[in-house]
Amino acid sequence: MFKRLYIARDLSNQALRRTPLFRVIPRIPDLVGEGIYIPYNYALPVGAAASFTRAQANAASSTVDRWFVQRKHYYAIHTIDAETIYASEGREGAFLSAKQKELDELVKYMGQEIGSHFWRDGSGVIGQTSTDPGTGGTGTITLVNPRDAVNFHLKQELIANSALSGGTNRTDRYTVTGVNRVTGVIALTRSSGSSNDWAVNDYIFVDGNHGVAGGSASNDMLTGVDAWIPASDPSTTLMGMTRTDDPVMKAGWRGSWEGSIEESAKRLAALMGQYLNGSASGLWLSRYNWFRLEQELSSKNRRVMDQRASDVFGTPALALLTPEGEVPVMADPFCSDAAGYLLDHSSWELHHMRPVPHMVTDDGNESLRMSSEDSIEVRFRAWLEAVCFRPFTNGRFPIE
Repeated sequence: MFKRLYIARDLSNQALRRTPLFRVIPRIPDLVGEGIYIPYNYALPVGAAASFTRAQANAASSTVDRWFVQRKHYYAIHTIDAETIYASEGREGAFLSAKQKELDELVKYMGQEIGSHFWRDGSGVIGQTSTDPGTGGTGTITLVNPRDAVNFHLKQELIANSALSGGTNRTDRYTVTGVNRVTGVIALTRSSGSSNDWAVNDYIFVDGNHGVAGGSASNDMLTGVDAWIPASDPSTTLMGMTRTDDPVMKAGWRGSWEGSIEESAKRLAALMGQYLNGSASGLWLSRYNWFRLEQELSSKNRRVMDQRASDVFGTPALALLTPEGEVPVMADPFCSDAAGYLLDHSSWELHHMRPVPHMVTDDGNESLRMSSEDSIEVRFRAWLEAVCFRPFTNGRFPIE
């Protein structure tokens, strides 16, 4: 008889992805009570004049508005059967402790998902389908952007909606059974429903995550970059603040596509001018667009790496020369392919209550014994919201 041996290797879960931007955002544990108000003083007392009488008549105070920040919720629940827990204990039992492995990975997954949605608009969208899954119990869809496959994982439960915000979710729910990360083809098995109602161009969400972009529905994800710095001038309020009266001051800058990532970024930096906080800002791109920019700069012999930014963000950084000086360029696997983002890192915060995430131990127990099976249940949650308190020092431009 032979003992089963396992070679010592890295046992990290290979499906996990880093979230470089999210790792440097300050965490502030103050999101208690009904919520918190963040004041915004964004206009000057502009009544000054060369004429005493007109200055007196036109006296005006500065303008103060506020955001009302409330907690968003994010939950994860994991069950582990008792036999597996005890059978995997000790060196003789297995090469991993099942309980420790499962719970560690769950916490890391929650952090990854929070970090990925930090880039988005709060609606919970993770992709869009360019095909119909068909009429059978199994089928496939092809993502509009194949690189969105980074957001999909085996066993995910997915729903769809023709609307990015609001609308009525499709009846059918599907389980992910396969992911092609090159072609963007997702294999699915229908787990509920029978109407075959998914359609071309539907938006895809993890079941339970579809909220309203920038809204306050109970199933919204946190309000990310695409809500604070939207692709077009905002027409709706955000956290109680009207943004239509001064869309740049309250929703950032929007540049234009100039034929290359380099020229588009430089034009945006020039457009922002003195509002760009050069010492604390960086240009963020998807990894594919970072590659495109690296090729653009290499072809002109202007490729320079920024080692200091690489050390801070944990990802290779280019140095891009702009009218406001050199700006580091980083890549994030969850950044959109459709835009480049010039972000002032000092203007972003993650407000939360209790650690993000934390184990639920309200009754003093780390786990609960399940009544219907020989298993335990462990719960994790996060109460949090993302805030950009100086939108006007941030900007974006489209990438074609």
